[in-house]
Amino acid sequence: MNRLVFFIAAVLTSISVFAQVNNTKLTGQSFKGEVIVDASPQAVWSALTDVQQLSDIENFEYQGSSKKLTKVGDSVTMEVFGDKGTLVLTYAEPNEELRYTWEPDNASYLCQERWLLSPSTKGTKIIFEDRYTESGPQTDEDIAAQVKLYNDALSKLKALAESQDDNSK
Repeated sequence: MNRLVFFIAAVLTSISVFAQVNNTKLTGQSFKGEVIVDASPQAVWSALTDVQQLSDIENFEYQGSSKKLTKVGDSVTMEVFGDKGTLVLTYAEPNEELRYTWEPDNASYLCQERWLLSPSTKGTKIIFEDRYTESGPQTDEDIAAQVKLYNDALSKLKALAESQDDNSK
C-alpha cells in the first residue's frame, strides 16, 4: 500500500513539474480577394512562383538572384513590410494552388498566403487569401492600408500575367 501511495505521489508531482503549457489568445486578420485575369493559369503560376516577380507584385524586398519556388520546401530570404525572414512554399498544385508561409526572423507572428487558380471563360480566376496573427494592435487605418496593398498586388499580378501571356502567343 505504501508503494502505491508513493507511486501516485510521484506521478502527481511529475505532472505538476512538467505541466507548464499556457494558452494565450491571438488576434488575427484575414484578407481575401479575387480577380479575373485574361491569361492562362500557367502564366499566372509563372508569375507567382518567380521570386522576383512575386516580390514586385507584393512590394516585398528581395535582393537575390533569379529563383523559382516550385516544390514544397523551397524557400528564400527577404524582407516583408520591414520584417526580415523566410518565405517558404508549403503547398503546390501546379497551375491550381500555391500556399506560402512567411516566417519572420523575430517570430512575432504567423502568416500564410493562399493563391487559388481556376480556368475562367476570360482566362484565369484568382482567389487570394492572406491570414496572419497580429504582432500588435492595428488601427482601422492600418487595415485600410493593407486592403489597398492587396488590391494593388492583384492589379499588378493581372497586368504582369496578361503581358506575359501576350508575349507567349
